[in-house]
Amino acid sequence: MIKITDFDAKLHTNFIKEVFKASFPEYNINELERCLKLTAEQIVKCVIAEYNNRPAGFMFYRTFPEFSYCEYIGVSAEYHNKGIASEIISDVCSDGRQWVFEVEKNKGGRSIFKKFGYVENPYKYDMPRSEEINPGVEYKLWSKYPLSIFEFNKITEILLTDSDF
Repeated sequence: MIKITDFDAKLHTNFIKEVFKASFPEYNINELERCLKLTAEQIVKCVIAEYNNRPAGFMFYRTFPEFSYCEYIGVSAEYHNKGIASEIISDVCSDGRQWVFEVEKNKGGRSIFKKFGYVENPYKYDMPRSEEINPGVEYKLWSKYPLSIFEFNKITEILLTDSDF
């Protein structure tokens, strides 16, 4: 059984560190520390997916007035293919808002977004701090419906000018 719970720093920090390192091995670990700090400051939200009462996955996300933005989704290797990421997306992203996901262009995992009806936007996306986080990687924004160039530019402008991003 999968249950989505709120992040508790005392219970879940070590779990998230372990899964983040395994899920994003090429990423600078300072990126995780940034997310944890912003979660403590209640700027970034984090949920934990539990499978049979054990932490199995997580999602960091932010809510802006115009849209919600997923920073990271990670699932422990022992719980792959058990519907953990699907349950997180289904539970958290079912609020009727426009959700935006930042996805590495040449990495697997895009099928989960297609499963939920998200689409890859064709516009060039210069992810903030990409050279600091994961140099040389191209990213795409996925959203619940295709964004017009105006909507896309508005979202990227908000992300690029946000001082906490």
